[in-house]
Amino acid sequence: MTTLRILAALAAAALCAPAFAAGGPSYDYLEAGYTYLDPDDFSSVDGVGITGSMALTPNAHVVADYDRVTGGGAKAHLSRVAIGLNSYIDHRSDFIVRVGYAHAKAGSREHGFMAEFGGRIIFGSVLELNSFVTYYDDTLFGEDISLSVGAVYSFSERFGVSARVDASSERTVAQARLRYSF
Repeated sequence: MTTLRILAALAAAALCAPAFAAGGPSYDYLEAGYTYLDPDDFSSVDGVGITGSMALTPNAHVVADYDRVTGGGAKAHLSRVAIGLNSYIDHRSDFIVRVGYAHAKAGSREHGFMAEFGGRIIFGSVLELNSFVTYYDDTLFGEDISLSVGAVYSFSERFGVSARVDASSERTVAQARLRYSF
C-alpha cells in the first residue's frame, strides 16, 4: 500500500468522523517512565521514555515521544512527532487520526513516515482505555503495521499511571509511565 493512499484514507476518515462538542479526553499531558523493546531478529532492550501531548484546538493536537533503550551492548533512541485530529464521539470518547515523523538511531540513523488511527474512551472519571493501528514506512523496519492497546488510571485530576503495548511482526514495545495532566 503506498504512502499516498494511506494518507488519503486517513484524511477521509478524519473528515467523515463527526466533530461534536468540545470535551472528552484531555490532550494536555506529560508522561515519563519505563520502556521495553523487543525487535524481531535482535535482543530485547529496555530503558526510559517520555511522551508529551498538547491540544492546539479542541479538535487538533500534537504528540511526541522519545525512548532511550539499552541492553546486551546494544542501544537505541526512538522518537516520533505527529499532529492529530480528534473527533469527539461523546463526552467520554473520541476518534483520532495522526500523521507524523518517526526516527530511530540504532547504530545508524533511520527515519520515515507514520500514520495511525484509533480511539480513546473514559470509564467513570478514572480509567481510560485506548487502541491504535499504526502504519510505519521507515528505513529501519520498512513498511510495518502495528496494533497498540493501552490504559490510563488517574489518581487525581493531575496525576495517573499509563501502560501500553504496541505489537507488530517487526517489534513489540511495552511502556509503563507516570502521567501529569495540565
